[in-house]
Amino acid sequence: MNQLHLVSTVFGALNVAAAIDQGLYGTAGPDRTLLVSTNAEIPESASNLISRLDELGFSDRFDRVVNWNECIAPFHPNTFRSIGEPAVTSQWLRSQMGLPSGPIELNVESIQVPPARTLAALFLDAPITVYSDGLMSYGPTRFSLPIPTGERIERLVHLDLMPGVQPILLGEFEVPVQAIDDDAFRTQLDAVALSSSDAQIVAAVGDLPRPWAMILGQYLAPLGIVSFEEEQATASTTIERLAAAGYRAVVFKPHPTAPWSTFDSLERTAAEAGVVLKVAHRTHPFELLMASAQPDLVVSCFSTGLAIASRFYGAPVATFGTEPVLRALTPYENSNRVPLTIVDATVPHLGERGVLQPTFDLDTAAGRADSQSLIRAVGYTMQPQLRSDLRQPTLRWLKSVGPAQVDRWFERSRLGALGLPGAPPTRARRIKTAVWRVSDSSRRTVRSSPPIARAARNTRRVLTPMWDRATRSSGTAQRVSRAIGSDDAR
Repeated sequence: MNQLHLVSTVFGALNVAAAIDQGLYGTAGPDRTLLVSTNAEIPESASNLISRLDELGFSDRFDRVVNWNECIAPFHPNTFRSIGEPAVTSQWLRSQMGLPSGPIELNVESIQVPPARTLAALFLDAPITVYSDGLMSYGPTRFSLPIPTGERIERLVHLDLMPGVQPILLGEFEVPVQAIDDDAFRTQLDAVALSSSDAQIVAAVGDLPRPWAMILGQYLAPLGIVSFEEEQATASTTIERLAAAGYRAVVFKPHPTAPWSTFDSLERTAAEAGVVLKVAHRTHPFELLMASAQPDLVVSCFSTGLAIASRFYGAPVATFGTEPVLRALTPYENSNRVPLTIVDATVPHLGERGVLQPTFDLDTAAGRADSQSLIRAVGYTMQPQLRSDLRQPTLRWLKSVGPAQVDRWFERSRLGALGLPGAPPTRARRIKTAVWRVSDSSRRTVRSSPPIARAARNTRRVLTPMWDRATRSSGTAQRVSRAIGSDDAR
C-alpha cells in the first residue's frame, strides 16, 4: 500500500508525525509520500514549508517529499481540480510525484475543500483517513461530500484537545474516531523545541521581564470575518488590558499568513501602555515559543493554540473578542463557529483591567456532558440536513439551558427557521394567539352577555384575515417548520 500524506502547516505535520510514530498508519511496509501544499493566496510569498519540515526532522519518516504546488503548476492548490478525465489526471500525478505502482491510501486534512477534496476525487479507489484540523474537527462537515468520497473515509484521527468530548466531523457517514496519543504529540512538540535555527527568537523571548503574555493573532480580517481595523483594535485593546493587569511584556505571534499591515499600531499601543513588545516572525512555530520560554498567559480570540497551550504546556489561557465575532460570523454555517463557541464557553475572558472573568463553566468534570451537548446543538443548527440525527439531542439541550446561553451562542432567527426552542415569536403566531384568546373569551361570555359576544365575533372577523395574510407571508418559514417537526418546539 502506498500512503500519501497531505500537509499544509507545521501543526498538521505534527499531527501526522505523532500518528505515524504511534503506529496508527502501520508499523512497517507501506511506502510513504509526504505531499506538501502551500495554500496561501500568494504561495510564492509564503515561507518554505518543505525546508522547515526537513529541518525539524519530519521528512525522515517518508520515502519521498513532494511539492504539490510544483506538481500542479501553474494552478493554485485551492483551484486545481483536474486536467481532463480523473483517471488520466491521476496517472499523470502519479508520474509527477514519482509514486510506485499499486493501490494508494490517502491521509488528508480538511476533506471538504481542495487540495484534499481534489485528491479524493482523483484517486477514486483510495481509502481515506482524515486527520485533525484542530478545534474544527469538533464541528460538523463544512459541505455535503459526494457519497463515493464519504463512504471511503475509514476514520477520523484527531488530537484530543477536549478529553471526554467526541468530534462530530463526518458523523453523517458514521466515521470512527481515533485519538492521537498525548505522549506521541508531546514528543513532536519537543522536537520543535530543539530546532537550532530559532535560537535567536528564543533568546529574545527568554530575556523578557516577568510576567509576560503571548497574544496569538488569527487570520480573521483576510477571511472577511472582521475588518482590518477591528482586528487591529482587538489586538491593541488586548495589550492595554494586559498592561492594566500588570504584565510587563507582550509577545505578539502573528498568524503565518496574516499581513503585517494589520498590526502597524501595536508598537505605539505598547509604548503608551508601558510594556515591552516583541513581534515574533510569522514562520516561527507557536509551539517553539511555548516550549522554550513559557509565557505567564496566552491570549487569543479562538485560536486552537489556546487549547494546545493549556492542554500540553499547562499554561494559563484567556480569550478576548469572541462576542463581537459570534455576532458577525457569516454565513451561519461558517466552520469557525464551533471553535469560536468552544473557546467562548470554556476559556476565561480577559475583562476590564485584565481581570479574568469566569465563563459558563462548561470545561469541568461535571460539565463535560454540557460541552458535548453544546457542540452537538451548534453543529445541528449549522448543518441540519447533514446531521438530522442531532435534532432530538439539540431539542432536549435547548429546553434545559437559560436564555443567556441561547442568546450568546445561537441566532434566534435560525432557531425559528428550524422550529427549535428559543425562537422569537413570529407575527403570525402572535396574531393566532390573539384570535385564540378572543375565541375563548367569546365562548365563555356568549350565554351571559350577548352584546359582549357580538363584540368578540366582530373582533374575530377582523383578526382572522390578518392571521391568514401573515401565514401566507411567512409560508417559507412555515414549510421549513412543518418539514422538520415544529411541534417539538412547543
